[in-house]
Amino acid sequence: GARKAGKKLLFLDLKADGARVQAMCDQAHFQGDWDRDLVERVKRGDVVGVRGTPARNKRGELCLVPATVELLAPCMRLLPKEHFGLK
Repeated sequence: GARKAGKKLLFLDLKADGARVQAMCDQAHFQGDWDRDLVERVKRGDVVGVRGTPARNKRGELCLVPATVELLAPCMRLLPKEHFGLK
């Protein structure tokens, strides 16, 4: 999912093979069109490709600071959130 933290900062939770990494998208380090490539296009459940540098967030967790984010496959139907579970 994508979470905004102000006008120039966006967090993406990237999940694959049971692992989770956070992408900390800062407008100052982003090399694409901020509004067109990130804010308007990337939604929950989409498959994205991220290229950037590894870093640590304020909590000391490993995260990515992406220079580019590419939408590989949009999610056509949203899956339920983990809180509600699958039936």
